[in-house]
Amino acid sequence: MLLLMPLIVTPSTVFPFIVGKALYSRMLIEVIFALWLILILRYPQYRPNRSLVLSAFALYLAVTLISGLVGVSFQSSLWSNYERMQGIWDLAHWFALAAVLGSMFRGQVQWRLLFSAALVAGFLVGLLGLAEQFDFDVRGFSYLQPKGRLEITIGNAGYVGIYMLVNFMLALGLFAHSFRSQPVLEGRRYRELRQELRHEQRWLSLWRALWMLSAVLSIVILFLTGTRAVLFGLVVGLIIVAVGYVIWGRWSGLRLTMAGGGCHSSHWGPGSTPCV
Repeated sequence: MLLLMPLIVTPSTVFPFIVGKALYSRMLIEVIFALWLILILRYPQYRPNRSLVLSAFALYLAVTLISGLVGVSFQSSLWSNYERMQGIWDLAHWFALAAVLGSMFRGQVQWRLLFSAALVAGFLVGLLGLAEQFDFDVRGFSYLQPKGRLEITIGNAGYVGIYMLVNFMLALGLFAHSFRSQPVLEGRRYRELRQELRHEQRWLSLWRALWMLSAVLSIVILFLTGTRAVLFGLVVGLIIVAVGYVIWGRWSGLRLTMAGGGCHSSHWGPGSTPCV
């Protein structure tokens, strides 16, 4: 339910694209966190493990709290305003959610399902973006009108671009990870891994199709938003990934492709022109 937050719009509020999303997400996180507290009190195995990511998040939250205490207005730092709906209180909710996710999702299959569900939500937002672009009438979304730059249910073209960039990279990551060879394991751990992956292997082709469709739609919507900063970030990020794979990658063919031309090293001789 939390992953559907980008679809929430509340026309009755002053800032319909922001306030409803914030209240919706905080309400769900509070319910999730309360149920999780009951769980860990009875079953200690579900308590959070040591995590550098969670520790860094906790440090960031503490620094933010200190900054708010010594700032101009602690009230503004704590609650933010209706136009942004951020502040320390909002950040604390996301820290609580990170603690829950880090303790409840411990296997690759679980995280993959969660990320795939997030991509489904992003895919729905992307379809609404196409409806806005081509002026299709969608029941319940009458406010989707062509504006030159897509805002969809998020209300800001820049935010839509960032959201679609995350979906694009997430879809590519899941797609690439699905081709990773499984480690050679023996004994009980091998049987557990086989049991864990057996069901998903049957649907692997369907998962890959979903990930690629999500990646394609995300990049199309990203371009339709006209957000140049996000596009620049995408290009720079892909260049960094390509350079990193050329240096540390394992597949020689893919390394040559990443280098820029897919040329075989034997073609690089005296008088030859290297690929650019």
